[in-house]
This record gives sequence, C-alpha cells and structure tokens, in this order.
Amino acid sequence: MTFPNSPRVVYRKNPLVEVICQLRFPTILRIGVNGVADFQDKVRQEYPLYELQEPSFEFPQFPKELSAILEQLHLPKPIGSVTHKFLTKDSQRFISLSQGFLALREAKYRRWESFKTEMEKAELALRELYQPAFYSRIGLRYRDVISRRALGLDGVKWRDLLQPHLLGELGAEDVADSVVQMHTRVVIQTPDVPGGRVTLTHGLVIAPETNEDCYALDADFAVEQKESIDEPFSILDKFNRLAGRLFRWAITETLHDAMGPKDV
Repeated sequence: MTFPNSPRVVYRKNPLVEVICQLRFPTILRIGVNGVADFQDKVRQEYPLYELQEPSFEFPQFPKELSAILEQLHLPKPIGSVTHKFLTKDSQRFISLSQGFLALREAKYRRWESFKTEMEKAELALRELYQPAFYSRIGLRYRDVISRRALGLDGVKWRDLLQPHLLGELGAEDVADSVVQMHTRVVIQTPDVPGGRVTLTHGLVIAPETNEDCYALDADFAVEQKESIDEPFSILDKFNRLAGRLFRWAITETLHDAMGPKDV
C-alpha cells in the first residue's frame, strides 16, 4: 500500500482544475492518412466541436529559443504529430486523438464514474475503428490548485493546511512567510499497480486572475507496458482510488473540512 486508506468523498468546493486520462499505443498511420471522420461520427453527438491542433517545434529537448527560431523558418512540421480535438459545446471536456494516443481532458470534473464512462466511449470507438495492438502507456492525471481565498481561509498558514511531509521550508515558522517560490517533484512507485508510478509535482503558484498565492498538487499516475488492450479500465480504477488517497494523505483535517467533503 502506497498511501493510507481513507474514505472516498467528493468535495463541494472542489480544488480540481483538470483531469486527464491518456492511452498511448504504437503509431497507427491510418489515423492521419485517412482522416478521422469515422471517429467523429461516433462521438459527434456529445462532442460537436472540432479543432485541429497543428504540430510545433516545441520539444522538451529543445530550448524555447530554438523552438521559436524553427517556427519562424517555416520548415516542414514533424510528421504524424497532428492532434484532432473533439469538444463539448462548452469546451470544458474534450477528446484528443493522434496517431499515437487517445486522451480525455475535463476541466469541470465531478465524479470518477461519469468521467470513466466518457473515456470508455472514446476508447471503444478507437478499438472499433483502428484496432490498436496494445496500450504502451496508461495514464491518469489530477491537477489541484488550492486557493485559500476561495475556501474562506485567508490568513491561514500553509502548515495548517498541508501535511509536514509536503511542506519543506513552508513548515519552518521563521522563514515560511518569506518563501516566494517552491517547486518539488518526486516519483513514487505504486505497488497496487505493478510497474506503476505516480509523478507528484507540487508547490506554490500564482493565480493569474487574482494574483493570489495558491498551492498546486499535480499527481500523474502511469504504467508503461506492452501487453493487451483488455484491461485499461481496471488499472485506471486503481489509479483513481490511489489519487483520492494521495490527496487525503497530503492535506490536513482543516483543509479537508473547509472543502465540504461528502461521502460517496
């Protein structure tokens, strides 16, 4: 067990800003060569809007300055990196499809069951149309941004809201008020999912709309494999439960209560 068991709850004041599920698979050229009209037909009723996301030269191994120069030269874009996006009317949820991955992203996440249902529909359409050989990576990512102002906790110290194992210098009474930047990244194995890991990135962020100091928790669960396509959702169910336990492990009772937990 990676994180302590805790009751499953939903929060009335949910700090989640984004949830992403992604399934990677070996390149399927037909997705790019023949377009995605058949896939769109299968999801168009709930995802009527369409966008084409063009490739760019922004690769992690390139400095941003070099990426910008390559863009200005109008060189041919990388092959196979076009992404097709299918969006709901309010654009708060969308499916992304490329030659190498299928993803679902939601900004107004409420419950795992409804999110999972949407991902199951997209994954079924993928299998029926393109028959991926296997999923090389199964991932589920939760991004929370904790705003003390939104929770009525103005003036409350982070050490009263977050557990000591996250706080670092923010837990030191003599310097906490002087910390203006903090960013931590740790990779933790998840024995509940053999071969699985969660990359936990957390630290202080500035809310662009309000200029408020907030705290971000970004938990990216993933397992890499070269096996069948039969069990992605049993793995995702486990990741979902681990995400809830991780979040509860990270926060104090004060923060938990302020978000208005409701038993599921």
